[in-house]
Amino acid sequence: METKKNNSEYIPEFDKSFRHPRYWGAWLGVAAMAGIALTPPKFRDPILARLGRFAGRLGKSSRRRALINLSLCFPERSEAEREAIVDEMFCHRAASDGNDG
Repeated sequence: METKKNNSEYIPEFDKSFRHPRYWGAWLGVAAMAGIALTPPKFRDPILARLGRFAGRLGKSSRRRALINLSLCFPERSEAEREAIVDEMFCHRAASDGNDG
């Protein structure tokens, strides 16, 4: 029996079980991300900003945590200003997810 010397000798093979319907959601997600990555930034960024703002409204615990942090860091800012900062944060985060490196 031959032992592998390092990880570079590993050749992955596509497992046919990944075509099972339970993985279709993951495949749709991969296809959506690929589609988003291939669109021009001028078209993509406004859409992702709206999507980020929507996700920020749905993510109650993340939004609450961000508002608490902002209230501790910027007690002089009004509640409306802190809400605007959090909205902007979610907009920029959605648009920058693919641009981290």
